[in-house]
Amino acid sequence: ESRVRAVQGDAVGAVGLAREALALSAPALAERPGDREAALERLRQQLILAEALRGVRDGTAERERLLRERITGFELLAATDRRPDLTRQNSFDARRSLIRLLQDSKRFDEVEKLYAEAFDQLAALLQTEPVNRTYRWELAGQRNNFGYYLTDTAGKPKEGLVEYRSAVEIYQRLATDFKNDRVILTELARTQNNLGQTYQASNPPRYAEAVACFGEAARDRGADARTSGSVEDFEAIAGAMTNQGVAHGFAGSVPEGEATSQRLIERCEESGRPARQQLAFARRAL
Repeated sequence: ESRVRAVQGDAVGAVGLAREALALSAPALAERPGDREAALERLRQQLILAEALRGVRDGTAERERLLRERITGFELLAATDRRPDLTRQNSFDARRSLIRLLQDSKRFDEVEKLYAEAFDQLAALLQTEPVNRTYRWELAGQRNNFGYYLTDTAGKPKEGLVEYRSAVEIYQRLATDFKNDRVILTELARTQNNLGQTYQASNPPRYAEAVACFGEAARDRGADARTSGSVEDFEAIAGAMTNQGVAHGFAGSVPEGEATSQRLIERCEESGRPARQQLAFARRAL
């Protein structure tokens, strides 16, 4: 009912109901303090209330408290859980939500501290389980997110490049260990794109590195877009090729930029997929 109220635009009503539900979950946990299901139910109710508080103007402090409690709660559960990697994934999700909240509040010192804590936690986990896919995946994602934060928000592109390169290396190792996993290839390509755009925006611009990154991003998303892959694959390849063509042009390699853009135009025109936007981008780049 709280979530229905939130969808209907009744933020105050949604928060009130979510608070009631959270209060109702407390007695079961008090009666059975070590009960996993009772603890999970309370954590679920905390999430519903945290989501409802997004729509309330003065709800930031309470939402922050709930997110911090969720991080702690999932970590306590993970210590005794049979599948600690799944429980810790919820802790990672709560940490990401808290990072976004702190960024929106412009509490940048706390954001960097929270990322540092996340990296320390993941490093400790990987020391005991170095091939754990969940932890490696999370570390790559956090490195990519931190790179974006440093580059886009904090104005630290050099530090952002370091984080992007670290994320790319982790995704590449994952792609080697889990061949043909399109989810991994998607994130690898996105990170290559982020890295290429940061090289291109550097002072002075590093166009050669940008061109290489955009080329890798296109290749990472798979084979010929005319014959294989999803619509999302096609769009990602098109975006990477557009960026690569523009970077060639900025680097003074006009023939290479022209050739890249022309290849993309041909792919868009020959493809049976919805490619109008990609075709427009390619023509604009050309």
